[in-house]
Amino acid sequence: MKRLILSTLAVSLLAGCANENNEELEEKEAPKTEVEEVKVSPEKKLENDTRHDIGDVVTIDGIDFTVKSSQLTDERIEDHFESFEYVLELELYYKNNTEQPFPAGRDVSVQVNDKEATYYDLDDSILREIAPGEEITGKVYYAFNGTPEVLTAKFEPLLNTEDESEEYNVYPDLEDEA
Repeated sequence: MKRLILSTLAVSLLAGCANENNEELEEKEAPKTEVEEVKVSPEKKLENDTRHDIGDVVTIDGIDFTVKSSQLTDERIEDHFESFEYVLELELYYKNNTEQPFPAGRDVSVQVNDKEATYYDLDDSILREIAPGEEITGKVYYAFNGTPEVLTAKFEPLLNTEDESEEYNVYPDLEDEA
């Protein structure tokens, strides 16, 4: 009887340890793509704000440009070396009114509360050369930490002869987020 009880106890302990080890392995193997919910407050109003609104078309050196939309996304790059609280998705429009090809996509930077956001390579469809007369629309992504109060996108063409730039207020419409 003692042997039966000891055998049962030993099997139970081994089964418990094996089950615990399997759970630990499953936790380590499963990639974490879940994003913690973050809070966003209404944008901070700037005094004498001269930034363009989403949808306003500007022209610099024969390139028509606009930010068509702005939104925060839950999409993340799996196994990225750095994690971010926020990823901002901008939909951009370009039209090349010149006689030369134009390299689009890397001429936009984003400032969050006066700090540079990190370019986040989720989709590179807009990173290409635009032929003369061609129009394209595509998305770019920027990542950052810390609650955004002011979000500004700056369009500054790489082949800019006059060193011109235009800024956009790209704070997302929070009513769509709820």
